[in-house]
Amino acid sequence: VDDGRDDLTSEDKCIAEILRASHKRIVLVVNKVDHERLRRNVTPDIHQLGFGEAFFVSARNGTGTGDLLDRIASLLPHRQASEEQETTSILLLGKPNVGKSSLLNRLVNEERVIVSPEPLTTRDPQDTLLTFGGHQYRIIDTAGIRRAAPMSTRRQQEGDANIEQVSVHAGLRELDRADVAVVILDCATPVTNQDRRILHIVLTSNAGALLVLNKWDLIDNKTTSSTRTFSEHLVRELPFLAGTPMVFASAKSGMRVFDILRVAREVADARQKTVPRDALERFLRKQILPRLPKRSGGGPTHHAPRLEQTGTKPPVFRLTIGARQNIAEGHKRFLIKELRSTFGFAGVPIHLIIEKKLRRT
Repeated sequence: VDDGRDDLTSEDKCIAEILRASHKRIVLVVNKVDHERLRRNVTPDIHQLGFGEAFFVSARNGTGTGDLLDRIASLLPHRQASEEQETTSILLLGKPNVGKSSLLNRLVNEERVIVSPEPLTTRDPQDTLLTFGGHQYRIIDTAGIRRAAPMSTRRQQEGDANIEQVSVHAGLRELDRADVAVVILDCATPVTNQDRRILHIVLTSNAGALLVLNKWDLIDNKTTSSTRTFSEHLVRELPFLAGTPMVFASAKSGMRVFDILRVAREVADARQKTVPRDALERFLRKQILPRLPKRSGGGPTHHAPRLEQTGTKPPVFRLTIGARQNIAEGHKRFLIKELRSTFGFAGVPIHLIIEKKLRRT
């Protein structure tokens, strides 16, 4: 990029020599050419650089940028759609100081984000691309989520609270573009109401869910069954976590950190799974038909129930029943649980739509 209002300088010529030695494809851009009169006045020695055609543009008003973009696009290597690598987007969520940034740094093996014992060091969502096991991931690190300060201390923390509120909302908005939300808990401390709030937000979203119990290295007297015992205790305390995959890891030591990527990929794949029709028919006969109430009077129903999958990311199922049949809310939750366990939808939200087939009059 050169300045269209100044003559060539020795620095321009030095940069040109360096670029020629690189054997890269080069596009010469002359900036600050806001109108045609300035273009006519551009010094002729611009072509002494030896880069061929020059593109005259104005960064201020956009003149000439369309032709420049076309030229750049024509020089880019062509990629077939089949060659484009699928990317799994993983959103890291959790209250402050549970180790989100430390986990990210361990995954990429470098200090990408600030790690500090002080909360609020991460304020805006940050994307990091990495490749593991031949697959590409986009890791989104977000600000820690915590409740507002008590009223008695709110004035002295007003600045941090304002920053935190904006950061939290920005992080939660990222759920819309995440394939999997990874909720990080500190396994060395009790589960808090704030942890429950974060889990509720994730499990009622359309993203897949994965629970990471960080700081597992701080737990003493572990045995081979400790993770199972801990997870069973957690599900008893928080029953809505049933069916959510869990990874016990340590950002500090690196223990099982890369299992997070592997399990997240499994959840993302399950989120876009399509169940074969014959498998749904078997599920209908085994799990649904025996539990549907018969028509009053004991006679047959006028409509045969039907179960079909109508969407993915997340999976959506539609159950069509007779006009006089009913599915209680508890039964609906049971069917979602059975769909998840039968067809491998661990960590995946499932939408089950109940539709009644009206009788023809």
